[in-house]
Amino acid sequence: MKILMVHHGKGIGGAPKSMSYLANGLIERGYIVEIVFLQSSDAINLFDAIECKKYVSKIPIYYFYHMSKWVRFWQVHKLTLQFISVIIQTLFVAPYYIMKSKPDIVYINTSVIPEWAVISRVFGKKVVVHIRETLSIGYFGIRNFLISSTISCFSDLVISISKHNESRVRRIDNGKSFVVYNYEQLPIVDSSLKKIYDFIYVGGESAIKGWEVMERLIRSNPYATFVLAGAYSDKIKQKLLLLSNVHFLGLIPDVSKYIQQSRFLLSPFSEPHFSRPIIEAYAYGTVPIATFGGGSEEQIVNGVTGFLFEKCDFEAADSAVKFCFDLNNSDYFCLLDNGQNFFKERFSSSNEIKIIDLIAEV
Repeated sequence: MKILMVHHGKGIGGAPKSMSYLANGLIERGYIVEIVFLQSSDAINLFDAIECKKYVSKIPIYYFYHMSKWVRFWQVHKLTLQFISVIIQTLFVAPYYIMKSKPDIVYINTSVIPEWAVISRVFGKKVVVHIRETLSIGYFGIRNFLISSTISCFSDLVISISKHNESRVRRIDNGKSFVVYNYEQLPIVDSSLKKIYDFIYVGGESAIKGWEVMERLIRSNPYATFVLAGAYSDKIKQKLLLLSNVHFLGLIPDVSKYIQQSRFLLSPFSEPHFSRPIIEAYAYGTVPIATFGGGSEEQIVNGVTGFLFEKCDFEAADSAVKFCFDLNNSDYFCLLDNGQNFFKERFSSSNEIKIIDLIAEV
């Protein structure tokens, strides 16, 4: 059986990394896998070790974003670009790659390119949609209605990586909608790596990942050491590199070594989010700290496996950071043990088998 996997976005993040795991798992189970990337980016490098055909669309794609602040109602140019992109994907890009690949199943790595579900069904293909983001309601619920209705009508299987993500895509038949948590393969931990950083942050200069709060936390905790992964402007780097407690990593494909070298992972999201780095924190022996809301409440048991604070609340975030910085070793190692057990129970690679079994039944 052949599966065409479609990845929409660009940049290195949890969605392409998770998809690379699944692609490899499908191949190991005997499936023929081909992958189409709708944008050229560093995400493609995550698939270098996977032996399968890969395509990169040469036509720029402007897709529905899941964030609530994707577009203001007066930004007509964005709506126009979105409309043009939908037409191009529907009439040209999706049909071209479906005819080229001739798959049995089209696997879509997101909810925000619903036109692929439509065209796949037109060509008589089975459709699997993997919802890896929290879909926003949008203005008057229009965006959510369009995406939810399309997925409901044209998909054969919908997999959500959290209960919260599933709840935000409306009108889906319960018989074809399932929640399987994102997972991480249990790593071989390098025992020579010691804890040399207090906090790691992997969101880059992203508003939805909470950079505004993060920047203030760095300045208000000069005795704590912070290691920062992701993309940052030269202006931000110049300001923060003057501080002795900050270390920039930039964009790197694998931050696991640095997660293992940090005592805590900071994820001060301003939008509801189910974070792969939180799962990686458990796997590599680091305690996560994140905001209440969305999938994070399914990832962290507050005060047991990590800590949660109210989003966009700097005072609450700062109190959590200071509390964690002063945490004694006994309490810290208790959190680590709880996190390891929680990881094995909810986020281990056994979830990959569940996903592949669901796909096999389509």
